[in-house]
Amino acid sequence: MFASKKDIVGIDIGSSSVKVVRLRESRGTYQLENLGIMPLGSETIVDNTIMDSPAIIDTVSNLLASMKIKTKRVATSVSGHSVIIRKISLPVMTEAELEASIQWEAEQYIPFDISEVNIDFQIIGPDAKDPAQMNVMLVAAKKILSTITPLCLLMPGLSLLLWISTVLPLRICLITITVLLTGRLLL
Repeated sequence: MFASKKDIVGIDIGSSSVKVVRLRESRGTYQLENLGIMPLGSETIVDNTIMDSPAIIDTVSNLLASMKIKTKRVATSVSGHSVIIRKISLPVMTEAELEASIQWEAEQYIPFDISEVNIDFQIIGPDAKDPAQMNVMLVAAKKILSTITPLCLLMPGLSLLLWISTVLPLRICLITITVLLTGRLLL
């Protein structure tokens, strides 16, 4: 496939696999173009510690090649016990109202001290069973993760656009999860 300046690749390096998603912007919206997963060896990442960086770099490179992804603009994330993803149901409110109250709402669902996490959310839509409720994808990642050097910086030719050291890169993860859960892209 041809690379486009409107393409972005999300790379998720988990403890057992590498996942890649390619999104393409078209007419103000994003479309899922490609999705792939490749396993990692059992000793590559142990207890959220990278034991074999070259194996991860090789896996990412091989997965991008097998998916025929040409773009080098990437967003990356981390996963593990320090990242919590929950689908929650809340009373219907505007995105601005949810933004103002998300810290308080998150305290009910996140098993960490709220001051130790970055939080983001994506409104999925109305609850099919209760029109007074809406479904929200809540994501929290421990701030300590921001001290990890992203492996993509070690990979020649990749241009890191987003990383989990701030809340905004979590949006790529939310988009991917929303597509997988609902079968449609909500931005």
